[in-house]
Amino acid sequence: MRTTADRSIEDEHGKVVFYSAERFLEEIVNGGNCFICGSSPGSVVFNAEHVIPDWIVQRYDLNDSSMTLPGGTSIDYTRYKVPCCKNCNDLMNITFEGPLSRLTTGGYSAVKDYLSKGGREKIFSWLSLIFLKTHLKDRERRINPDKRVESARISELTDWGEMHHIHCLARSFYNSAKISDRAFGSLFVMRAKTGMPLGDYDYADYFPGRAILLRLGDVAFISVLNDSGIVAAMLANTITGITGPLSAFQCRELLARAAYANMLIENRPTFHTDPRGDSLTIDAVLKQAPRHRPFIPADFGKVYEAMLATLIQDTPLPNKEEIKEHVRNGRWSFLFDPQGRFLTRAV
Repeated sequence: MRTTADRSIEDEHGKVVFYSAERFLEEIVNGGNCFICGSSPGSVVFNAEHVIPDWIVQRYDLNDSSMTLPGGTSIDYTRYKVPCCKNCNDLMNITFEGPLSRLTTGGYSAVKDYLSKGGREKIFSWLSLIFLKTHLKDRERRINPDKRVESARISELTDWGEMHHIHCLARSFYNSAKISDRAFGSLFVMRAKTGMPLGDYDYADYFPGRAILLRLGDVAFISVLNDSGIVAAMLANTITGITGPLSAFQCRELLARAAYANMLIENRPTFHTDPRGDSLTIDAVLKQAPRHRPFIPADFGKVYEAMLATLIQDTPLPNKEEIKEHVRNGRWSFLFDPQGRFLTRAV
């Protein structure tokens, strides 16, 4: 392997095994190259990669449904795709979509068993990949869809420097990079309720907190992608207090709590990718014991409201405006009652 002038790393065949932050911004974000291998459009065959995997769209009958984007705009799941070269698209299907489609048919128990046998890296990389695709898609979307009005792209709100590490995680399957224990983010796999009015599928992410939720049937994946597991320690008592399957609202609350906890970390880990022999390792530096700012209900309320607004809107609740106000104030919980007991019948 050799290091280029911009500090990317290429192998002896010229394959980019590590993109520097500068080259990631130039070729992937702004250049529109394949987000995995970096091939430019026209140099190889390109096709469209589903942001939300097609097997999920088919399994949960989302062909006539739409995804709500930042700013309140929406896009049909059938058109929610990003350009990708055919070779990488095929490789992602082999590596992730086929195996994880089969795995999740077994539900929560099968996923937990898979994790106990060393499946954490694949699931964490897969969630990183979906998060990356989601925000790469934002390059095409206007904040205000009304073309009569001048509007920035949603991607202009994105801190692409912060996305560089997530890009490294997402393409680790391609360059066979090892993710060290220090570089793993927090990953929560929770049992979810099924048969609820809001359906058995949900996707949400909160970019400022680098957090993602994917709910598939009775399993909910919630992950923070850039915290080196610090959030898992911060929320240990919360997770211990959850004694039953989560409703759609409870999953979104846990996502909000995880995202906000990540935003509170003061002495954040720093990430780097190093060549070690013939391979790469994604690692992190934790300089000292984690410190975090105090919990401020009103600040949490902003995150909480962002994650719950669409659910509250779509659910027939008799006291909807009151709930919105409590959520906005950050003092309402769908997870626990005032005595800290888990709510088994939350919406």
